[in-house]
Amino acid sequence: TPRLINAASRILFLVVGAEKARVLNKVLNRPHQPETCPAQLVQPENGELFWLIDRDAAAELDS
Repeated sequence: TPRLINAASRILFLVVGAEKARVLNKVLNRPHQPETCPAQLVQPENGELFWLIDRDAAAELDS
């Protein structure tokens, strides 16, 4: 559940592959719409959030 995840001291997203590029861009750069993009619910209360992204997955992100 989002509440449990957000209580963690460290949260990590691992995003790999070109097929994830569109969704990753939506998660990081679109308006907050957790109904259609549940990853946007991850907002650590007191912890750290890390994104590990390969070049292919990052292809649609702004530089």
